[in-house]
Amino acid sequence: MELFKVDERKVRDILSKKEIRFEIPRNQRDYVWELKQWKEFFDDIIDCIVVKDQNEFKNSEYFIGSCVLEKNKKKNSELIVDGQQRLTTITVLLSALYDHFFQLNQKQYSDGIYSYLLKKDDDGNEFFTIKNENLDPYYSEMILNKGNDKDNILPKNEQQKRISKCYDYYFNELEKYTDGKFEDDETKIKFLISFRNQLLDLKIIEISVKNELDGYTVFEILNAKGKQLELSDRMKNLILKKLPKDFPTDQAKDKWDRIKSEIELISNSDTNFSNFIKHYWISSYEKFKDNDEIYNNLKTEVSKNENMKDFLNDLEENSKVYSMIVQAKENMFPPSKDRLINQELLFSLNSFKIFRNSQVRPFLLSLFHNHRIGKINDKELLKYIRRLENFHFIFSAICSTAANKVEKVYHQYSPLIKKNFSKEAIESFFGELNSEKPDYSVFERNFLLKGYSTKNSDFKSNRRIVNYILHRFEYHKQKTNELKINDLTIEHIKNDAGTEVTSMIGNLLPLAGKINEKGKIDDFKIKKQLYQNSNFQSVKDFLEDNSHKQLWSEEDISERTKRLAKIAYERIWV
Repeated sequence: MELFKVDERKVRDILSKKEIRFEIPRNQRDYVWELKQWKEFFDDIIDCIVVKDQNEFKNSEYFIGSCVLEKNKKKNSELIVDGQQRLTTITVLLSALYDHFFQLNQKQYSDGIYSYLLKKDDDGNEFFTIKNENLDPYYSEMILNKGNDKDNILPKNEQQKRISKCYDYYFNELEKYTDGKFEDDETKIKFLISFRNQLLDLKIIEISVKNELDGYTVFEILNAKGKQLELSDRMKNLILKKLPKDFPTDQAKDKWDRIKSEIELISNSDTNFSNFIKHYWISSYEKFKDNDEIYNNLKTEVSKNENMKDFLNDLEENSKVYSMIVQAKENMFPPSKDRLINQELLFSLNSFKIFRNSQVRPFLLSLFHNHRIGKINDKELLKYIRRLENFHFIFSAICSTAANKVEKVYHQYSPLIKKNFSKEAIESFFGELNSEKPDYSVFERNFLLKGYSTKNSDFKSNRRIVNYILHRFEYHKQKTNELKINDLTIEHIKNDAGTEVTSMIGNLLPLAGKINEKGKIDDFKIKKQLYQNSNFQSVKDFLEDNSHKQLWSEEDISERTKRLAKIAYERIWV
Protein backbone atom coordinates (compact mmCIF):
# COMPACT_ATOMS: atom_id res chain seq x y z
CA MET A 1 0.00 0.00 0.00
CA GLU A 2 1.26 3.50 -0.88
CA LEU A 3 2.31 5.30 2.31
CA PHE A 4 2.39 8.78 0.78
CA LYS A 5 2.29 10.73 -2.49
CA VAL A 6 4.76 13.47 -3.42
CA ASP A 7 4.11 16.52 -5.63
CA GLU A 8 6.00 19.74 -6.33
CA ARG A 9 3.82 22.76 -5.52
CA LYS A 10 4.02 26.49 -5.13
CA VAL A 11 2.92 28.12 -1.89
CA ARG A 12 -0.01 29.70 -3.77
CA ASP A 13 -1.16 26.24 -4.92
CA ILE A 14 -1.33 24.96 -1.37
CA LEU A 15 -2.95 28.00 0.26
CA SER A 16 -5.53 28.43 -2.51
CA LYS A 17 -6.95 24.90 -2.36
CA LYS A 18 -10.69 25.36 -2.77
CA GLU A 19 -12.74 24.90 0.39
CA ILE A 20 -9.77 23.33 2.25
CA ARG A 21 -9.04 24.42 5.79
CA PHE A 22 -5.62 23.47 7.16
CA GLU A 23 -5.48 22.34 10.78
CA ILE A 24 -2.58 21.69 13.13
CA PRO A 25 -2.82 18.08 14.38
CA ARG A 26 -2.66 17.14 18.03
CA ASN A 27 0.87 15.70 17.84
CA GLN A 28 2.44 18.85 16.37
CA ARG A 29 4.98 20.84 18.34
CA ASP A 30 4.37 24.47 19.28
CA TYR A 31 5.05 27.40 17.01
CA VAL A 32 8.71 27.92 17.88
CA TRP A 33 10.18 30.10 15.14
CA GLU A 34 11.81 33.25 16.44
CA LEU A 35 13.84 36.22 15.17
CA LYS A 36 16.66 34.11 13.67
CA GLN A 37 14.26 32.06 11.51
CA TRP A 38 12.06 35.06 10.59
CA LYS A 39 15.07 37.05 9.47
CA GLU A 40 16.55 34.19 7.43
CA PHE A 41 13.21 33.64 5.67
CA PHE A 42 12.74 37.35 4.92
CA ASP A 43 16.33 37.75 3.68
CA ASP A 44 15.97 34.69 1.41
CA ILE A 45 12.91 36.22 -0.25
CA ILE A 46 14.63 39.58 -0.69
CA ASP A 47 17.70 37.89 -2.18
CA CYS A 48 15.50 36.20 -4.79
CA ILE A 49 14.23 39.53 -6.10
CA VAL A 50 16.54 41.07 -8.69
CA VAL A 51 16.24 44.85 -8.97
CA LYS A 52 16.91 45.76 -12.62
CA ASP A 53 16.18 49.42 -12.10
CA GLN A 54 13.86 51.55 -9.99
CA ASN A 55 10.82 50.42 -11.96
CA GLU A 56 11.44 46.76 -12.74
CA PHE A 57 11.87 43.70 -10.53
CA LYS A 58 12.53 40.08 -11.51
CA ASN A 59 11.76 37.03 -9.37
CA SER A 60 13.78 33.81 -9.03
CA GLU A 61 12.86 30.21 -8.29
CA TYR A 62 13.46 29.14 -4.72
CA PHE A 63 12.78 25.88 -2.87
CA ILE A 64 11.85 26.10 0.84
CA GLY A 65 11.49 22.44 1.83
CA SER A 66 8.58 20.07 2.31
CA CYS A 67 5.25 19.83 4.07
CA VAL A 68 3.27 16.75 5.00
CA LEU A 69 -0.51 16.98 4.68
CA GLU A 70 -3.08 14.43 5.82
CA LYS A 71 -6.32 14.55 3.86
CA ASN A 72 -9.72 14.43 5.55
CA LYS A 73 -12.31 14.38 2.78
CA LYS A 74 -15.29 14.26 5.16
CA LYS A 75 -14.38 17.55 6.80
CA ASN A 76 -12.87 19.28 3.73
CA SER A 77 -9.70 19.79 5.76
CA GLU A 78 -6.07 18.78 5.69
CA LEU A 79 -3.84 18.34 8.71
CA ILE A 80 -0.39 19.93 8.52
CA VAL A 81 1.59 16.95 9.84
CA ASP A 82 4.92 18.63 9.13
CA GLY A 83 5.64 22.17 7.92
CA GLN A 84 3.43 24.25 10.19
CA GLN A 85 6.34 26.56 11.11
CA ARG A 86 6.83 27.66 7.49
CA LEU A 87 3.17 27.75 6.48
CA THR A 88 2.08 29.65 9.59
CA THR A 89 4.94 32.14 9.15
CA ILE A 90 3.95 32.64 5.50
CA THR A 91 0.40 33.59 6.53
CA VAL A 92 1.79 36.10 9.05
CA LEU A 93 4.02 37.61 6.37
CA LEU A 94 1.03 37.80 4.00
CA SER A 95 -0.91 39.58 6.75
CA ALA A 96 1.84 42.19 7.10
CA LEU A 97 1.98 42.55 3.31
CA TYR A 98 -1.81 43.02 3.19
CA ASP A 99 -1.55 45.92 5.66
CA HIS A 100 1.13 47.64 3.59
CA PHE A 101 -1.02 47.47 0.46
CA PHE A 102 -3.99 48.70 2.48
CA GLN A 103 -2.02 51.69 3.77
CA LEU A 104 -1.08 52.56 0.18
CA ASN A 105 -4.79 52.42 -0.83
CA GLN A 106 -4.18 49.42 -3.09
CA LYS A 107 -7.41 47.56 -2.33
CA GLN A 108 -7.17 45.21 -5.30
CA TYR A 109 -3.84 43.87 -4.07
CA SER A 110 -4.83 43.66 -0.41
CA ASP A 111 -8.04 41.84 -1.38
CA GLY A 112 -6.03 39.44 -3.50
CA ILE A 113 -3.80 38.58 -0.55
CA TYR A 114 -6.82 38.18 1.73
CA SER A 115 -8.08 35.35 -0.49
CA TYR A 116 -5.15 33.26 0.78
CA LEU A 117 -5.99 34.02 4.42
CA LEU A 118 -9.79 33.79 4.34
CA LYS A 119 -11.86 31.39 2.22
CA LYS A 120 -15.51 30.63 1.53
CA ASP A 121 -17.23 27.31 1.05
CA ASP A 122 -19.91 26.69 -1.58
CA ASP A 123 -22.57 27.96 0.83
CA GLY A 124 -20.78 31.27 1.33
CA ASN A 125 -19.57 30.47 4.85
CA GLU A 126 -16.21 32.07 5.64
CA PHE A 127 -13.29 30.36 7.37
CA PHE A 128 -9.61 31.13 7.88
CA THR A 129 -7.12 29.08 5.87
CA ILE A 130 -5.21 27.76 8.90
CA LYS A 131 -6.78 26.79 12.21
CA ASN A 132 -4.47 26.42 15.19
CA GLU A 133 -6.11 25.95 18.60
CA ASN A 134 -2.92 26.84 20.47
CA LEU A 135 -2.54 30.14 18.60
CA ASP A 136 -6.22 31.04 18.61
CA PRO A 137 -8.08 33.23 19.23
CA TYR A 138 -5.18 35.70 18.86
CA TYR A 139 -3.91 34.31 15.55
CA SER A 140 -7.32 34.32 13.87
CA GLU A 141 -8.54 37.63 15.28
CA MET A 142 -5.40 39.78 15.26
CA ILE A 143 -3.33 38.31 12.41
CA LEU A 144 -5.66 36.73 9.85
CA ASN A 145 -8.81 38.79 10.35
CA LYS A 146 -8.88 42.00 8.33
CA GLY A 147 -12.59 42.73 8.72
CA ASN A 148 -14.28 45.61 10.53
CA ASP A 149 -15.63 43.34 13.28
CA LYS A 150 -12.16 42.54 14.66
CA ASP A 151 -11.91 42.05 18.44
CA ASN A 152 -8.87 43.69 20.04
CA ILE A 153 -7.35 40.90 22.15
CA LEU A 154 -3.91 40.33 23.67
CA PRO A 155 -1.67 37.26 23.24
CA LYS A 156 -2.05 34.90 26.21
CA ASN A 157 0.58 32.19 25.84
CA GLU A 158 4.15 32.03 24.58
CA GLN A 159 3.17 30.83 21.12
CA GLN A 160 0.72 33.70 20.67
CA LYS A 161 3.38 36.17 21.83
CA ARG A 162 5.77 34.77 19.21
CA ILE A 163 3.14 35.20 16.50
CA SER A 164 2.60 38.80 17.59
CA LYS A 165 6.35 39.50 17.47
CA CYS A 166 6.57 37.77 14.09
CA TYR A 167 3.93 40.07 12.61
CA ASP A 168 5.59 43.18 14.08
CA TYR A 169 8.96 42.10 12.72
CA TYR A 170 7.70 41.57 9.15
CA PHE A 171 5.61 44.72 9.07
CA ASN A 172 8.55 46.81 10.29
CA GLU A 173 11.06 45.12 7.96
CA LEU A 174 8.86 45.75 4.92
CA GLU A 175 8.47 49.36 6.00
CA LYS A 176 12.20 49.85 6.57
CA TYR A 177 13.11 48.21 3.26
CA THR A 178 10.65 50.12 1.08
CA ASP A 179 11.25 53.47 2.78
CA GLY A 180 14.99 53.02 2.56
CA LYS A 181 15.13 51.86 -1.05
CA PHE A 182 12.34 53.68 -2.87
CA GLU A 183 11.33 57.32 -2.86
CA ASP A 184 7.83 57.19 -4.40
CA ASP A 185 4.75 55.12 -3.65
CA GLU A 186 4.50 53.80 -7.21
CA THR A 187 7.88 52.05 -6.97
CA LYS A 188 7.05 50.80 -3.48
CA ILE A 189 3.86 49.21 -4.83
CA LYS A 190 5.75 47.54 -7.69
CA PHE A 191 8.27 46.13 -5.25
CA LEU A 192 5.55 44.86 -2.89
CA ILE A 193 3.83 43.15 -5.84
CA SER A 194 7.11 41.47 -6.73
CA PHE A 195 7.62 40.48 -3.07
CA ARG A 196 4.10 38.99 -2.99
CA ASN A 197 4.75 37.00 -6.17
CA GLN A 198 8.09 35.77 -4.87
CA LEU A 199 6.48 34.62 -1.62
CA LEU A 200 3.56 32.87 -3.27
CA ASP A 201 5.75 31.25 -5.95
CA LEU A 202 8.16 29.68 -3.47
CA LYS A 203 8.40 25.97 -4.29
CA ILE A 204 7.56 23.35 -1.75
CA ILE A 205 7.36 19.55 -1.85
CA GLU A 206 3.88 18.45 -0.78
CA ILE A 207 3.79 14.99 0.78
CA SER A 208 0.23 13.69 1.12
CA VAL A 209 -0.72 10.88 3.51
CA LYS A 210 -4.07 9.15 3.83
CA ASN A 211 -4.51 8.70 7.56
CA GLU A 212 -3.26 9.70 10.99
CA LEU A 213 -1.04 6.64 11.47
CA ASP A 214 0.76 7.29 8.19
CA GLY A 215 1.14 10.92 9.28
CA TYR A 216 2.86 9.92 12.52
CA THR A 217 5.14 7.52 10.62
CA VAL A 218 6.18 10.07 7.98
CA PHE A 219 6.68 12.66 10.76
CA GLU A 220 9.19 10.33 12.43
CA ILE A 221 10.95 9.51 9.14
CA LEU A 222 11.40 13.16 8.21
CA ASN A 223 12.79 14.02 11.63
CA ALA A 224 14.99 10.96 12.06
CA LYS A 225 18.02 12.52 10.38
CA GLY A 226 19.64 15.92 10.29
CA LYS A 227 18.67 18.59 12.80
CA GLN A 228 16.41 16.85 15.28
CA LEU A 229 13.27 18.12 16.84
CA GLU A 230 13.33 18.80 20.55
CA LEU A 231 12.98 15.65 22.65
CA SER A 232 9.63 16.95 23.92
CA ASP A 233 8.25 17.24 20.37
CA ARG A 234 9.24 13.69 19.50
CA MET A 235 7.76 12.43 22.76
CA LYS A 236 4.52 14.28 22.11
CA ASN A 237 4.26 12.70 18.68
CA LEU A 238 4.80 9.21 20.09
CA ILE A 239 2.47 9.63 23.07
CA LEU A 240 -0.43 10.96 20.99
CA LYS A 241 0.16 8.22 18.43
CA LYS A 242 -0.22 5.59 21.17
CA LEU A 243 -3.15 7.37 22.88
CA PRO A 244 -5.65 8.24 20.14
CA LYS A 245 -8.27 10.91 20.59
CA ASP A 246 -11.23 9.86 22.73
CA PHE A 247 -14.63 11.39 22.05
CA PRO A 248 -15.79 13.92 23.22
CA THR A 249 -12.45 15.22 24.58
CA ASP A 250 -8.84 14.58 23.63
CA GLN A 251 -7.61 13.71 27.11
CA ALA A 252 -4.05 12.87 26.10
CA LYS A 253 -3.50 16.15 24.24
CA ASP A 254 -5.16 18.11 27.05
CA LYS A 255 -2.77 16.52 29.55
CA TRP A 256 0.24 17.28 27.36
CA ASP A 257 -0.87 20.91 27.02
CA ARG A 258 -1.27 21.20 30.80
CA ILE A 259 2.24 19.79 31.28
CA LYS A 260 3.67 22.33 28.84
CA SER A 261 1.79 25.17 30.52
CA GLU A 262 3.05 24.11 33.94
CA ILE A 263 6.68 24.16 32.83
CA GLU A 264 6.14 27.43 30.94
CA LEU A 265 5.48 29.03 34.34
CA ILE A 266 9.21 28.59 35.06
CA SER A 267 10.14 30.51 31.91
CA ASN A 268 9.33 30.54 28.23
CA SER A 269 12.55 28.76 27.33
CA ASP A 270 12.28 25.46 25.45
CA THR A 271 15.39 24.41 27.36
CA ASN A 272 13.36 24.27 30.57
CA PHE A 273 10.97 21.73 29.10
CA SER A 274 13.84 19.57 27.84
CA ASN A 275 15.47 19.82 31.27
CA PHE A 276 12.23 18.78 32.92
CA ILE A 277 11.97 15.70 30.69
CA LYS A 278 15.60 14.73 31.40
CA HIS A 279 15.27 15.26 35.15
CA TYR A 280 11.99 13.36 35.24
CA TRP A 281 13.62 10.53 33.32
CA ILE A 282 16.55 10.33 35.73
CA SER A 283 14.15 10.25 38.69
CA SER A 284 12.02 7.50 37.17
CA TYR A 285 14.26 5.34 35.00
CA GLU A 286 17.89 4.45 34.51
CA LYS A 287 20.78 6.64 33.44
CA PHE A 288 20.63 7.95 29.88
CA LYS A 289 23.34 8.99 27.45
CA ASP A 290 21.40 11.40 25.26
CA ASN A 291 17.93 12.39 24.03
CA ASP A 292 17.83 9.55 21.51
CA GLU A 293 18.29 7.00 24.27
CA ILE A 294 15.43 8.50 26.28
CA TYR A 295 13.15 8.53 23.24
CA ASN A 296 14.03 5.00 22.15
CA ASN A 297 13.50 3.70 25.68
CA LEU A 298 10.09 5.36 25.80
CA LYS A 299 9.27 3.91 22.39
CA THR A 300 10.42 0.34 23.06
CA GLU A 301 9.81 -0.18 26.78
CA VAL A 302 7.12 2.16 28.12
CA SER A 303 4.79 1.92 25.13
CA LYS A 304 5.43 -1.82 24.69
CA ASN A 305 4.23 -2.45 28.22
CA GLU A 306 1.05 -0.45 27.51
CA ASN A 307 1.93 1.96 30.27
CA MET A 308 1.64 5.12 28.19
CA LYS A 309 -1.41 6.38 30.09
CA ASP A 310 0.32 5.81 33.42
CA PHE A 311 3.44 7.47 32.05
CA LEU A 312 1.50 10.56 30.93
CA ASN A 313 -0.35 10.79 34.25
CA ASP A 314 2.91 10.56 36.18
CA LEU A 315 4.53 13.11 33.88
CA GLU A 316 1.71 15.56 34.57
CA GLU A 317 1.93 15.07 38.34
CA ASN A 318 5.69 15.58 38.23
CA SER A 319 5.38 18.70 36.09
CA LYS A 320 3.47 20.35 38.95
CA VAL A 321 6.10 19.33 41.48
CA TYR A 322 8.95 20.34 39.16
CA SER A 323 7.43 23.78 38.64
CA MET A 324 7.07 24.17 42.40
CA ILE A 325 10.62 23.14 43.29
CA VAL A 326 12.24 25.19 40.51
CA GLN A 327 10.26 28.38 41.07
CA ALA A 328 10.21 28.01 44.87
CA LYS A 329 7.59 30.71 45.32
CA GLU A 330 5.60 31.12 48.50
CA ASN A 331 2.20 31.06 46.80
CA MET A 332 2.95 27.62 45.30
CA PHE A 333 3.26 25.87 48.65
CA PRO A 334 2.27 23.92 50.78
CA PRO A 335 3.20 20.26 50.73
CA SER A 336 2.73 20.57 54.52
CA LYS A 337 0.05 22.03 56.77
CA ASP A 338 2.81 23.34 59.02
CA ARG A 339 3.60 26.94 58.04
CA LEU A 340 7.12 26.81 59.47
CA ILE A 341 8.00 23.62 57.57
CA ASN A 342 6.79 25.23 54.35
CA GLN A 343 8.90 28.32 54.99
CA GLU A 344 11.97 26.17 55.64
CA LEU A 345 11.28 24.08 52.52
CA LEU A 346 10.93 27.26 50.49
CA PHE A 347 14.22 28.61 51.79
CA SER A 348 16.07 25.35 51.05
CA LEU A 349 14.65 25.05 47.54
CA ASN A 350 15.59 28.65 46.82
CA SER A 351 19.13 27.85 47.92
CA PHE A 352 19.55 25.54 44.90
CA LYS A 353 18.70 28.46 42.62
CA ILE A 354 21.32 30.57 44.41
CA PHE A 355 23.85 27.72 44.04
CA ARG A 356 22.84 27.45 40.36
CA ASN A 357 22.43 23.74 40.90
CA SER A 358 19.87 21.79 38.89
CA GLN A 359 21.56 18.44 39.51
CA VAL A 360 19.42 17.87 42.62
CA ARG A 361 16.10 18.09 40.78
CA PRO A 362 15.68 14.39 39.87
CA PHE A 363 16.28 13.42 43.49
CA LEU A 364 13.90 16.12 44.68
CA LEU A 365 11.23 14.71 42.34
CA SER A 366 11.78 11.29 43.91
CA LEU A 367 11.51 12.71 47.44
CA PHE A 368 8.31 14.61 46.70
CA HIS A 369 6.85 11.50 45.05
CA ASN A 370 7.38 9.50 48.23
CA HIS A 371 5.99 12.34 50.30
CA ARG A 372 2.90 12.42 48.09
CA ILE A 373 2.23 8.69 48.55
CA GLY A 374 2.85 8.85 52.31
CA LYS A 375 6.22 7.10 52.62
CA ILE A 376 7.92 10.30 53.85
CA ASN A 377 6.32 12.66 56.35
CA ASP A 378 6.67 16.46 56.37
CA LYS A 379 9.59 16.59 58.78
CA GLU A 380 11.49 13.83 56.97
CA LEU A 381 11.01 15.59 53.63
CA LEU A 382 12.45 18.78 55.08
CA LYS A 383 15.32 16.91 56.74
CA TYR A 384 16.39 15.22 53.51
CA ILE A 385 16.17 18.41 51.45
CA ARG A 386 18.12 20.31 54.09
CA ARG A 387 20.85 17.66 53.92
CA LEU A 388 21.02 18.15 50.16
CA GLU A 389 21.27 21.90 50.70
CA ASN A 390 24.07 21.48 53.24
CA PHE A 391 26.10 19.24 50.95
CA HIS A 392 25.76 21.43 47.87
CA PHE A 393 26.53 24.61 49.80
CA ILE A 394 29.97 23.19 50.52
CA PHE A 395 30.40 21.09 47.36
CA SER A 396 28.92 23.49 44.75
CA ALA A 397 28.42 27.01 46.11
CA ILE A 398 31.67 27.43 48.03
CA CYS A 399 34.13 24.93 46.55
CA SER A 400 32.77 24.90 42.95
CA THR A 401 33.53 21.17 42.66
CA ALA A 402 32.91 19.56 39.25
CA ALA A 403 29.32 18.32 39.11
CA ASN A 404 30.25 15.08 37.35
CA LYS A 405 31.82 13.83 40.59
CA VAL A 406 28.34 13.10 42.00
CA GLU A 407 26.43 12.62 38.74
CA LYS A 408 26.61 8.83 39.00
CA VAL A 409 25.20 8.93 42.53
CA TYR A 410 22.13 10.91 41.43
CA HIS A 411 21.58 8.70 38.39
CA GLN A 412 21.78 5.56 40.52
CA TYR A 413 19.69 6.58 43.51
CA SER A 414 16.97 8.87 42.09
CA PRO A 415 14.95 6.05 40.43
CA LEU A 416 15.77 3.67 43.29
CA ILE A 417 14.39 6.08 45.89
CA LYS A 418 11.31 6.80 43.78
CA LYS A 419 10.38 3.16 43.21
CA ASN A 420 11.73 1.40 46.32
CA PHE A 421 12.09 3.96 49.08
CA SER A 422 13.70 2.85 52.31
CA LYS A 423 15.62 4.66 55.01
CA GLU A 424 18.54 2.33 54.38
CA ALA A 425 18.63 3.34 50.71
CA ILE A 426 18.47 7.04 51.46
CA GLU A 427 21.22 6.79 54.08
CA SER A 428 23.32 4.90 51.56
CA PHE A 429 22.71 7.74 49.08
CA PHE A 430 23.84 10.42 51.52
CA GLY A 431 26.82 8.27 52.49
CA GLU A 432 28.02 8.12 48.88
CA LEU A 433 27.24 11.80 48.34
CA ASN A 434 29.17 12.91 51.42
CA SER A 435 32.16 10.80 50.42
CA GLU A 436 32.73 13.50 47.78
CA LYS A 437 32.45 16.35 50.30
CA PRO A 438 35.55 18.60 50.18
CA ASP A 439 37.64 18.54 53.35
CA TYR A 440 37.86 21.54 55.67
CA SER A 441 41.11 22.97 54.29
CA VAL A 442 39.58 23.20 50.78
CA PHE A 443 36.39 24.67 52.17
CA GLU A 444 38.17 27.30 54.28
CA ARG A 445 40.38 28.39 51.40
CA ASN A 446 37.33 28.99 49.20
CA PHE A 447 35.18 30.46 51.97
CA LEU A 448 37.80 33.16 52.57
CA LEU A 449 37.36 34.24 48.94
CA LYS A 450 33.53 34.40 48.98
CA GLY A 451 33.15 38.10 49.71
CA TYR A 452 30.83 40.87 48.64
CA SER A 453 31.48 44.42 47.48
CA THR A 454 29.49 46.97 45.51
CA LYS A 455 32.76 48.54 44.36
CA ASN A 456 34.48 45.48 42.91
CA SER A 457 32.95 43.61 39.98
CA ASP A 458 34.66 40.36 41.05
CA PHE A 459 32.67 40.38 44.32
CA LYS A 460 29.48 42.19 43.29
CA SER A 461 28.03 39.06 41.69
CA ASN A 462 28.24 37.27 45.06
CA ARG A 463 25.40 39.29 46.61
CA ARG A 464 22.84 36.46 46.56
CA ILE A 465 25.12 33.79 48.00
CA VAL A 466 26.44 36.15 50.72
CA ASN A 467 22.90 37.20 51.58
CA TYR A 468 22.02 33.52 51.86
CA ILE A 469 25.03 32.85 54.12
CA LEU A 470 24.07 35.69 56.47
CA HIS A 471 20.51 34.34 56.62
CA ARG A 472 21.72 30.85 57.52
CA PHE A 473 24.06 32.17 60.22
CA GLU A 474 21.18 34.18 61.70
CA TYR A 475 18.82 31.19 61.67
CA HIS A 476 21.52 29.14 63.41
CA LYS A 477 21.80 31.73 66.19
CA GLN A 478 18.07 32.36 66.64
CA LYS A 479 16.31 30.31 69.28
CA THR A 480 12.76 31.18 68.21
CA ASN A 481 10.47 29.19 65.94
CA GLU A 482 10.12 32.04 63.46
CA LEU A 483 12.26 31.36 60.41
CA LYS A 484 11.27 34.08 57.98
CA ILE A 485 13.42 37.22 57.82
CA ASN A 486 11.88 39.88 55.60
CA ASP A 487 14.38 42.72 55.87
CA LEU A 488 18.04 41.81 55.69
CA THR A 489 20.71 43.91 53.99
CA ILE A 490 24.48 43.41 53.87
CA GLU A 491 26.49 45.75 56.11
CA HIS A 492 30.27 46.24 55.79
CA ILE A 493 31.72 46.73 59.30
CA LYS A 494 34.85 48.35 57.89
CA ASN A 495 33.58 50.46 55.01
CA ASP A 496 33.46 48.80 51.60
CA ALA A 497 36.70 49.71 49.85
CA GLY A 498 36.37 47.08 47.14
CA THR A 499 39.44 45.20 48.37
CA GLU A 500 39.66 41.47 48.94
CA VAL A 501 39.84 41.93 52.73
CA THR A 502 36.99 44.43 53.19
CA SER A 503 34.82 42.17 50.99
CA MET A 504 35.35 39.11 53.22
CA ILE A 505 32.39 37.54 55.02
CA GLY A 506 34.14 38.33 58.31
CA ASN A 507 33.58 42.02 57.53
CA LEU A 508 29.87 41.58 56.92
CA LEU A 509 26.81 41.71 59.17
CA PRO A 510 23.07 41.47 58.53
CA LEU A 511 21.21 44.70 59.19
CA ALA A 512 17.66 45.90 58.65
CA GLY A 513 17.49 48.29 55.71
CA LYS A 514 16.67 51.43 57.73
CA ILE A 515 19.57 50.86 60.13
CA ASN A 516 21.98 50.15 57.28
CA GLU A 517 21.11 53.46 55.60
CA LYS A 518 22.49 55.26 58.66
CA GLY A 519 25.72 53.26 58.75
CA LYS A 520 27.69 55.05 56.03
CA ILE A 521 30.43 56.04 58.50
CA ASP A 522 33.81 54.50 59.22
CA ASP A 523 34.17 55.18 62.95
CA PHE A 524 33.95 51.74 64.59
CA LYS A 525 32.82 53.11 67.96
CA ILE A 526 29.91 55.02 66.36
CA LYS A 527 29.01 52.01 64.23
CA LYS A 528 28.79 49.79 67.31
CA GLN A 529 26.33 52.26 68.84
CA LEU A 530 24.25 52.05 65.68
CA TYR A 531 24.35 48.22 65.70
CA GLN A 532 22.72 48.22 69.14
CA ASN A 533 19.44 49.03 67.38
CA SER A 534 19.52 45.72 65.54
CA ASN A 535 17.38 42.75 66.58
CA PHE A 536 19.52 40.23 64.70
CA GLN A 537 21.23 37.78 67.03
CA SER A 538 24.29 37.78 64.75
CA VAL A 539 24.75 41.50 65.43
CA LYS A 540 24.18 41.13 69.18
CA ASP A 541 26.79 38.38 69.37
CA PHE A 542 29.22 40.46 67.33
CA LEU A 543 28.81 43.40 69.73
CA GLU A 544 29.36 41.14 72.73
CA ASP A 545 32.46 39.53 71.21
CA ASN A 546 33.97 42.91 70.27
CA SER A 547 32.82 45.14 73.14
CA HIS A 548 36.43 45.89 74.12
CA LYS A 549 37.58 46.87 70.62
CA GLN A 550 37.99 50.52 69.62
CA LEU A 551 39.12 49.78 66.06
CA TRP A 552 38.18 47.19 63.45
CA SER A 553 41.26 46.15 61.47
CA GLU A 554 42.00 43.95 58.47
CA GLU A 555 43.51 41.40 60.84
CA ASP A 556 40.19 41.31 62.74
CA ILE A 557 38.37 40.70 59.46
CA SER A 558 40.60 37.77 58.49
CA GLU A 559 40.39 36.18 61.95
CA ARG A 560 36.60 36.50 62.09
CA THR A 561 36.24 35.04 58.58
CA LYS A 562 38.23 31.98 59.64
CA ARG A 563 36.09 31.55 62.77
CA LEU A 564 32.92 31.78 60.70
CA ALA A 565 34.30 29.25 58.21
CA LYS A 566 34.81 26.72 61.02
CA ILE A 567 31.31 27.31 62.42
CA ALA A 568 29.86 26.97 58.93
CA TYR A 569 31.60 23.66 58.18
CA GLU A 570 31.25 22.02 61.60
CA ARG A 571 27.92 23.32 62.96
CA ILE A 572 25.63 24.79 60.31
CA TRP A 573 26.11 23.06 56.95
CA VAL A 574 26.65 19.54 58.28
